This record gives sequence, C-alpha cells and structure tokens, in this order.
Amino acid sequence: MRRLLWLAATALLVAGCGASGHEAPAALPDPRPLSGVLYAPPANAALLHDAEEAAVRDCMHERGFEYHVIPARDPWRLVEDNPYGLLQPDRATDDGYGITAQRLGPPAGDPNDEILQRLSETRQRQWHEALVGTPDRHRKVKRPDGVTLSYDPGACVETGFRSVYGKPWTERFRALEGVGNQVVTATLRGAAFRTAERKWATCMAEEGHPYRALGEPRQEIQERVEKAAGDSEALRETGRAELAVARADVACQQRARLHQAVAAGQQRAEKTLRGDWEAEIKAHRQARDRALKHARSGTA
Repeated sequence: MRRLLWLAATALLVAGCGASGHEAPAALPDPRPLSGVLYAPPANAALLHDAEEAAVRDCMHERGFEYHVIPARDPWRLVEDNPYGLLQPDRATDDGYGITAQRLGPPAGDPNDEILQRLSETRQRQWHEALVGTPDRHRKVKRPDGVTLSYDPGACVETGFRSVYGKPWTERFRALEGVGNQVVTATLRGAAFRTAERKWATCMAEEGHPYRALGEPRQEIQERVEKAAGDSEALRETGRAELAVARADVACQQRARLHQAVAAGQQRAEKTLRGDWEAEIKAHRQARDRALKHARSGTA
C-alpha cells in the first residue's frame, strides 16, 4: 500500500489517531452495486487501463497519428471511491479521503501535449477527432436511471474499448452504470442506511466532528482544499485535518456498523432492480475477466 511523503510528515501531528502499530487494520465489507461488476481493484484497474491505452495508441497509429499511452501512475487513483461513502481503515489511516494528497502530488500531465504542440491547428483538430470523435457522429444512450449520454462509436477511444472488451461494451457498461445508480439511490433512502447514518452522526459528534450526513466531511475537506489552493502551508494544515476527520469517520462507521447496514440495504434494493439485468451482468463480468486474462498474458 502506498505511503505518501506528506502523510509521513503530517501524521505525527495528529495526536491519538490511527492504529498503533505493526498490523494493517482489518478490511471492512465493501458493498458495491451489482456484485461489484463495474469495479476493479487497483491492480486490475491498472492492467485494464494499460490495455485500453495500448489499444487507443494502435488505433491512432492506424489513422496516421502519433499517440503516447498515458501511464497509470497511481493505481489507487483509477479506482472509484465506494459509492456509498464507505471507508476502509488502511486507506483512511494513511490517505484520509485522498483529497489533499491528490492536490499536493505532482500534476498528472499528458504525454500527448508535446505531440500536439508540434501539430498545426488543423492537424490538432483532426487528432482530437480521431481520438474522441465528432458530435455529428455521436450515438445517444439512455441509461435506466434516465441519464442520456452520447459517444462516437468510430472514435479511437471506443475502438480501443471494443478491442479490449469486445462488443457491445459501452452500451452495456452505461446501462449497468444506470442500474447501479438506481441501486445506490434506493439503498441510501432505505431504513437500514438512515438508521446507521444517525448512529454514525452521533459518534462523530462525540469525537468533535458534528456532521449529520455521511458526505459532509468530504465536502468540507474539498472546500478547504479549493480555498487553500496555492498556499502550501494551508494545504498541509488541511491535510492534517483530513487525516483526523477520516480516521474518526471510519472508526464511527465501524461503530455504527454502517458497512453491514449498507450491504443489507443494497441486497434489498437489488431484489427489485437487478432481476432483469442478470444476463448483462454476467456478460460484462466475463468480458472484463477475458480482458484481464489477456492483459496478464500480454496478448491482445
């Protein structure tokens, strides 16, 4: 697990927080919609990212454009946070919510910026069109949660996805994404979550952090980071505050048995929302597993 240098410096200033010692805190349940079919752990996410980038590069080269793959510098940053706001003890202890660390870290950068600087304006436009497509060729996809998205199936980004995962990856992914959002919404509205969240809020108040909703600590830290932009000392102070709040947050989540409550609420929500999508869930998992197998073996 990563150890960030700024955390090594700031952790000493947060008295009385975190585990003492020598063993990593035990992992807690990590409920995600649809059996986690849309989620890949960091190591897998990095492999899939690299495979996608290589496929995009090959497509761009076939169309006469240079393209440098964008490396997965930190696999953890490829992984989406738990959709319910649930924390894991090890990450909360070392990285808080990951907000200040991301701001303090070096800018990600894009190795393709140097390529674009060498191109004329016309070629820059053609390069971007080859990569992400053009609006007149976009195809609309309406998700089950009512959100409408669009994409160009001929763009190299989409061609890359099909090369790695097969057809019809984008349509199926977006549909399952919408179903997953419906599951999350229903779970958060359920009695199990609301009861556990109230217990969590009571615990946080006892620890000196008077929040009412689970998302409030992250929002507050995000606002502080934005306000402190460009002020390194203010950012470090925000980092110390983030660690303290996140450590209290995960401890109170454990005390309120929030992870277990979410898992139970999600199971109930999926009884009415998941049934019609089992075939797509299975196909999506199989496509991702095949892609991982190919990525590990170095085959396309």
